[in-house]
Amino acid sequence: MLQDVVPPTSTRTLTTITIRDLTVDGNRAKNSAAYSTYQPEVMIFTTKSLLVTNCDFINSPNSSIFLYGAGTAGVVINNSYFGNPVLFGIGADATGSHALEAPNTFQLCASLVLPDNILVANSTFENGGESVITFDATNVQIIKNIFRNNKSNTVPFNDSGGQIDLTVCTANGAVVRNTFENAPLGPNGQPGGGIELHGTDLTIVNNLITNNAGPGVATAGVQRIFLANWDQATATSGNNMGGVALYHPSGWRLDDSIVIDTSNVNGNGRYGIWIDTADTPITNVTLTNDCLAGNTYGPTYLNGLGTGALIQNNAVAACGPK
Repeated sequence: MLQDVVPPTSTRTLTTITIRDLTVDGNRAKNSAAYSTYQPEVMIFTTKSLLVTNCDFINSPNSSIFLYGAGTAGVVINNSYFGNPVLFGIGADATGSHALEAPNTFQLCASLVLPDNILVANSTFENGGESVITFDATNVQIIKNIFRNNKSNTVPFNDSGGQIDLTVCTANGAVVRNTFENAPLGPNGQPGGGIELHGTDLTIVNNLITNNAGPGVATAGVQRIFLANWDQATATSGNNMGGVALYHPSGWRLDDSIVIDTSNVNGNGRYGIWIDTADTPITNVTLTNDCLAGNTYGPTYLNGLGTGALIQNNAVAACGPK
């Protein structure tokens, strides 16, 4: 429905786009072919200042907004609603073809031009078929949003994962004061979780992550990650497959420097915090000052914990959100 200039069609690009007070309905019910038949409703390739505010994006047969790294930067998406897309509410990636999540993808990151400086705030995302925000991007902020019942139809990709997914080349991101709730068990048996992380330099603070079929937070191939609940009213709790799951799949970027401090990870199915690795250990893990009470299988499971670990001052009873 809306698209800016695609290089090399023209060297003259738009400098600013504002999309305000608009409803975009993709009419998914009447556009029922395979998702790959369609394009996103809004595609931005080169604009360096994009504001989307007070808009509704509903019923996309593909994705609502996609940001491409041919120059896209300075994106603000605020106070908007994203409902019922087949795939993503908002996606971001480099142009061209490469795997977002594969063992060797991290080796490509330095050569990719990614969308930069993206803020998504004060918006609601629900009933998305896949991870409703899926970003390969730099300098990302996801603040004060509600995510509900996403990852609800995982048949297109046959995958599990979070309601949002910051993929392998994502660098320098903050996920702050969001709610992630009620991601279901998909129709192909794949569980939806809260937050999925594969990037570097990511801060996850003061989120409420609750009642998801998968784990509250799942990571693989991450470096320099920080998780905390400084606001003690927030927590990772009630998630069926555990609180925080730190994986290292075979061949992926070394998982290193993960800090979970002053976090409420309580009342989850399975373990509160669990580490599992297919080959190299996960190094420099810090678990300090956390509440790990009431998790069904116990507070922690640490299979593949490498050098540089610090585990201290964690409570396993008489603690939790306040």
